[in-house]
Amino acid sequence: MDNRHRRMLKRITRLIRKRDGRERVDELRKELRENVFEAMAKETICQLIGREKLRKRMVFLLFHPRYILPYLLRLRS
Repeated sequence: MDNRHRRMLKRITRLIRKRDGRERVDELRKELRENVFEAMAKETICQLIGREKLRKRMVFLLFHPRYILPYLLRLRS
């Protein structure tokens, strides 16, 4: 995570803690934990696909079409 995202996450967490209390921040972390791991796995897969040769990328995306959009979005950033 780059510094910009880290600062934004800290700022949002601080606002939620101030508004709803520490317990709510802990609840959100537990609730979102699975989503975070899924997003990290998807991001890692997209980065690995991007390092493969074009033919292997196309074959992978053909067999796993759910990664097409995340892969294309990753190319834009």
